[in-house]
Amino acid sequence: MVSELKWQHDFNLTYSVTLSQDSLETSLVVRNTGSSNFDFQVLYHTYLAVDESAKIDYKQDIGKTTISGLEKASFKDKTQSAKEIEPAGKSISFGSETDRVYHVAPEQAITVLEDGSGRYEVTRDMLADVVVWNPWVEKAKGMADFGPEDGYKKMVCVEAGSVGAWNTLEAGETWEGGQRIKTL
Repeated sequence: MVSELKWQHDFNLTYSVTLSQDSLETSLVVRNTGSSNFDFQVLYHTYLAVDESAKIDYKQDIGKTTISGLEKASFKDKTQSAKEIEPAGKSISFGSETDRVYHVAPEQAITVLEDGSGRYEVTRDMLADVVVWNPWVEKAKGMADFGPEDGYKKMVCVEAGSVGAWNTLEAGETWEGGQRIKTL
C-alpha cells in the first residue's frame, strides 16, 4: 500500500498478467490522474528457475547457465559501486555475486541458456533496462527472506524495467510497459 504521507500524487496502476502454455506476459499501466507531474521507476523482480537437473547432483548448478543478448551493452556493476563497465562482447556467466544494470533497446531479446540450450526468452515493451542478479554464496547467507541458503545455485533474475533514469508522467498522461517470458 502506498502511504499518503510519502506519496502525494493521484494515480491509477493496472497490473495485467496473461498466461499461455509456454509464456507469461505481464504489463503495467500507470496513469497520472492528478494535477501535478511525478517521477517514477519500475522493475519486474523476475526470479527464473535454472538447472532443474541439479536437484540431485549439486555439482551441476548455475555455473552452466549463461545469458545472451546483452553482449554489446555496457552496464553498471552494483557490486563495484555502480561502476560503468564497457561491453564484454560475450554471454554473461556466473561464478560470483552478480548485480548489473544494462541499458539496452527494448526490442533486443534476452535468452537464458543452460548448457548451451535455450531455457527462457525475455522480451520487453517500453522497458530499456535489464537487471541481471544472482546473490551468490555470501549475500544469500545474509538474506533472511532467501532460501534455501544454497538456492542461488538454482535461480537467476533477469529483471525488465526502467531504472536507469526517472520517468516523468505529466498530469493526465499514461505510461505502459511490459515483458514476456517464454519457455524454450
